Amino acid sequence: MRLLVLPSWYPPQGGEFFRDYCEAFQKKGIEVYVIAVNICPLKQLTFSKIFKSFTIKERVENGLTVL
Repeated sequence: MRLLVLPSWYPPQGGEFFRDYCEAFQKKGIEVYVIAVNICPLKQLTFSKIFKSFTIKERVENGLTVL
């Protein structure tokens, strides 16, 4: 079974609840994928950062695939 999680926030901006539950599902043998959004304050945005920020980065945290 596979599970796709779309959390409203995810670490490091909070959301440890989502990470903990994803890890618990994974321990039960479920293949878990997380798609998380990186939140950036409007004050830090510039025109060039807007276009550079639209990249997809994949990392593995404790066996969870996080995009």
